[in-house]
Amino acid sequence: MGACSTKPSRVTEENLTEPGTPPPEEEDKISGGGSRDSYSSNISAGSRTFDAQGKLQFKVSAKQKEAMGKIDALTLQNMADFAKDMDNMSEASANSSSKQ
Repeated sequence: MGACSTKPSRVTEENLTEPGTPPPEEEDKISGGGSRDSYSSNISAGSRTFDAQGKLQFKVSAKQKEAMGKIDALTLQNMADFAKDMDNMSEASANSSSKQ
């Protein structure tokens, strides 16, 4: 057995950066980008959990469900009003064209 066993050197992010360039963490601080995880924490609407298939699921509080219900009701009401307005407009245009 030879005494000099050569282990392959692990490739790390530090090995890949060119000499003279700051590590990625410092680049973020310099450019004012903040930490790399700053976006993900802002997006989540609840605590993050995963189901059996690995899909992201959100735990929704009762207040959030109530608010979503109100929003859905408003949206449906607005859609119904819009449909009525469109019907009225088409009737008005049909009446005006038939009079000519």
